[in-house]
Amino acid sequence: MADKLEALSMLASKDAAGSNFFEIASRALTLGLGCRWGGFGKLAGSKCDIDIIAFCDAGQLGPCFTYSLDDSPCGQVYQREPEDPFCEFPDDVTSLFSGPEVLKQIGAYSYRGEAMFSPGGTPLAHVFVIHDGPLNWTPEDTAFFRMVAQRAGSEYNRLQAEAELVSARDRALASDRAKTEFLTNTSHELRTPLNSIIGLSELVVDNGTDKFSADQLANFMSEIRKSGTSLLSMINDLLDISRIQLGRIELNEETINLTKCFEDCIGGVQGIALQNDVSVRVAPDSEDISIWADKNAINRILMNLVGNAVKFSGVGDEVTLKAFSTADSIVVEVADQGIGIADADMETVFSHFAQIDSGLNRAAGGTGIGLPLSRELVEKHDGDLKIESAVGVGTTVRIVLPASRQMRGETPAAVA
Repeated sequence: MADKLEALSMLASKDAAGSNFFEIASRALTLGLGCRWGGFGKLAGSKCDIDIIAFCDAGQLGPCFTYSLDDSPCGQVYQREPEDPFCEFPDDVTSLFSGPEVLKQIGAYSYRGEAMFSPGGTPLAHVFVIHDGPLNWTPEDTAFFRMVAQRAGSEYNRLQAEAELVSARDRALASDRAKTEFLTNTSHELRTPLNSIIGLSELVVDNGTDKFSADQLANFMSEIRKSGTSLLSMINDLLDISRIQLGRIELNEETINLTKCFEDCIGGVQGIALQNDVSVRVAPDSEDISIWADKNAINRILMNLVGNAVKFSGVGDEVTLKAFSTADSIVVEVADQGIGIADADMETVFSHFAQIDSGLNRAAGGTGIGLPLSRELVEKHDGDLKIESAVGVGTTVRIVLPASRQMRGETPAAVA
């Protein structure tokens, strides 16, 4: 009884709070129950392993470790229900389970465990005691163990809630920063073509057409048209992102030929490709495939992907477009030999508001929403957009559509 009173005093101390609680509680467990080992574990991200968060061996804190749930007494604990969370194997536990090896290594004989649940009833963690001999528990021992388990469950859920609040706060702050950068960059990108349109038109209005040659006027009109087209494209992207998020965009599907879409796309980026000395072509082994899709959406996706590939390619690089079919999908590839994307930036490129290269002195222009918009348009077609990239080597973007969208004569494959 004296040991239990000392253990309860340890649990009631001001130090037994927060992350320190589990270390103190593991020592209190071994002391109050007279067992060799005690501690706490939690489900690892894989859901197949346990991460030990506190472990006590004969009154001394030991190193934390990870082990598999497969064929282990802890695996049985995680199958319990909130109304019956207690699990015990009082005799020769290592003969009942082939794993984990650590039980045999330490000479375990008996085991008690109890699951700790989320407020929704999902097992998240557990408390355990292990002994090198039989544990002849009294009702007081069981009550003490259950009390520690309940206190630990409350503490674990509190810490989880705090961590989630901190994570949510950090995400909100990051989102606010990203939105601010996005608005700054977008306003710059919108002002650039507007300044060109206003400046050139004012030049002609203030001086009259007689002041300029026919070639100069033609150049002015060409720049105004190019700037207007660029401005309209950016505005359309912004509006489409908003419509998709509000669920207000609908597909106008028809039979479209991907080879024809490739040719139209190449024609649309030819100007910037020539300016950057980048060649854009259809791969020789590309298949001639027709699909059931929204032509405007597919063209928008291709223009975004090929435009990005050209912008981030170097002088003399090549961008290729390719289509091919597999047993269960249609694949469209846009591959470049450009600067590539680091693994750490893969998540960022699909954010609506974040850009890898932010600020007004970015290497390439644009609002940075081309990829997120393209992915959402692909998903509207029941497909997926994937990226493979290596820094300094290049990037391949794959549009993967279900095979049911491939046309068989005049009918989609799903109906044929």
